[in-house]
Amino acid sequence: MPKPGWLDLIALILLAVVFSGGGSGGLPVSEPGLHVLIIEETESRNELKPGQLAIISSVPMMRYLDENCVGWRVWDVDTDVAREADYWQDAMEIERSSVPWLVVWNGYRGASGKLPATVEATIAVVEKYK
Repeated sequence: MPKPGWLDLIALILLAVVFSGGGSGGLPVSEPGLHVLIIEETESRNELKPGQLAIISSVPMMRYLDENCVGWRVWDVDTDVAREADYWQDAMEIERSSVPWLVVWNGYRGASGKLPATVEATIAVVEKYK
């Protein structure tokens, strides 16, 4: 039985492997090229903080995504994706604990987590996968 210190080390190593760039960062999405999916609850949009609202609806954010991504979407949690490409369907199926949620991938690495608080912080996350 490993000592408690070893369990901590093993957990850190596993996290490093998942987020090191091998595979798609643990994401089930492997479509090549930079892709961004933002998942929100549109009925709760008025409850978003101003920075998150800007991520979802501002011209600078949309321009950044247009210029840097192969594809990007902002979808409601209830969006019917049955007619979308498999990789968008896969991205929508990624487990999330809340909304708004951000999924970023480039075919090799990716991230999935709560939507950052600002446009700048969101761009910083996306830039890691360019």
